[in-house]
Amino acid sequence: MSLDPNQERLLQNQTSVTFISGATGGVAYSNLVSIPLTGPVITIQKSASVTQAALGSIITYELNIANTGNADAEVIVQDAIPEGLQFIVNSVLRNGQPLPGVDISSPLNIGIVASSSAANISFQAIVTSLPPSNEIFNVASAAYTFQTLDGRTITRYVTSNGVRIAIANAQLTISQRANTLQTFVGDVITFTVTIQNTGSVPVLNARLSVVLSAGMSFVPGSVILNGIISPGLDPVQGFILPVINPGEVVQLTYQVRVLSVSSPLSSEVLVAYTSDGVPVQTSSNEVVLSPVEPVVNMVVTVMPGQVTYGGAVQFTAVILNEGDLPIEAVYYMNFPQGLIFEDYSVQINGVEVHNANPVLGIRLGTLFPGSRTVITYRALVSFTPYSRFTQMNLINQAALQFTYRLTDSRTVSLREETEVQVLFLAPVIQAELTSQPVRVERGDEVTIRILVRNTGNLAAALSLRGLIPPGTALMRGILHFQDGTIKPFSIQDLIDGILIIGVLEPGQYAEIEYIVRVNIEGLLPSDLLKGYVTVLFTYLFENKEYTLEVHSNEYIIVIEQHDE
Repeated sequence: MSLDPNQERLLQNQTSVTFISGATGGVAYSNLVSIPLTGPVITIQKSASVTQAALGSIITYELNIANTGNADAEVIVQDAIPEGLQFIVNSVLRNGQPLPGVDISSPLNIGIVASSSAANISFQAIVTSLPPSNEIFNVASAAYTFQTLDGRTITRYVTSNGVRIAIANAQLTISQRANTLQTFVGDVITFTVTIQNTGSVPVLNARLSVVLSAGMSFVPGSVILNGIISPGLDPVQGFILPVINPGEVVQLTYQVRVLSVSSPLSSEVLVAYTSDGVPVQTSSNEVVLSPVEPVVNMVVTVMPGQVTYGGAVQFTAVILNEGDLPIEAVYYMNFPQGLIFEDYSVQINGVEVHNANPVLGIRLGTLFPGSRTVITYRALVSFTPYSRFTQMNLINQAALQFTYRLTDSRTVSLREETEVQVLFLAPVIQAELTSQPVRVERGDEVTIRILVRNTGNLAAALSLRGLIPPGTALMRGILHFQDGTIKPFSIQDLIDGILIIGVLEPGQYAEIEYIVRVNIEGLLPSDLLKGYVTVLFTYLFENKEYTLEVHSNEYIIVIEQHDE
């Protein structure tokens, strides 16, 4: 910049008059009046030692304060240190001379800057943090004071040009979203993570990890990184991302399964990396999921809780929708061996429902929040004395299959299950018969053995009918009891052909062994004597006496005839 101290500054003024005289007109000019201008003209030119810096870089700023006016001025300068910089103490120089203890961010009086002269101020600052804009911009200012020829004191203000310095740094921004914010137990949620390098240098070896709240677990093999399926990556354990260049965007998706909703469900992504040698950890927004599940309670009871042969029970199912969601429900009952549904016995809230069958499912329609639905139905005991029993405790499985709709238009199906037990109480009598020999002639004897067991859970009084096959006569017999007692019997002990055995407790047995002789004289029914022994048993259930019977297996005795 050149200064011309001899240049004269004048404020010049001249007046003109336009006139018309007859057919002619003209312009008349006054004399030229020149007023000398007296005063300083202060300018600030700011510069920096670098155009790009990084964390820890030292920047030297220079302020060139020039007075191109024709009067001296007292100048006070100030340079506000912007965010991201820290002023270096004792770094201020005036025309190369140190100014100890001076802080440029506070007003600094640099003295008189004479007409047609300049002053130079320099100072240093260090980059201590990364500004959000990734650049540092600041402007210096000055206040200068001078006196006019008539003795007045004038103060004026001036600012410098702005200086921008780009900060070379690695800076990642992370955002995360879920495919839905409503969920339920068993749901699979897909999260999408977007990572962008908004800095000016590549990011190397950035490590990504995901923090999942309790109640969620990562679905192995679900990671897709930049469109590529990456089954070996586990975001919960963490993994290294590829190089992320300035302006580049990395997209990642992963899935989690909802295991429980007893606590808040959330996911947050963390990325650790270094920026200009400084460790940095950046986190995404926290995605919080809202569990949506109906609150449905089902209570099933049965009366009576104990049954025997020929009995019946009534089930009552009470279904309460205690949540705030309507549901569509179907009620089921799976009966065990020994119980069968009684047709036309279903009632819903006291109203008979024909053709409804819990085995096939009873459709309940829409159950609104706060509703109470009562279902009753009957079942009959299908056991007979000849049934093959696998268990006496009859476990009935009730289920409520219901659906509800989320606000994201998904329909969810759930199943509520419970068990209700009915105890079958009865003696279970089994009679196993053997006879030897199988082939006989008239006058021969046959030994018949009958093993009678009570495998049930109630005691029974037993007696036998049909012991003596037609065409034979009882010779002698003996009763063997489980406790070792032996009791002989003969034809005189039979009353109307019935032999009284006595009481068999649950789990006990008795063995009857007797001998019959084939009649020598008289007619025989046929050459084959076939039949079975009937076991009559009587027991008490709920103070009521029951008498039933069961047959043994069939015996066959072949009578061999000889012609003389």
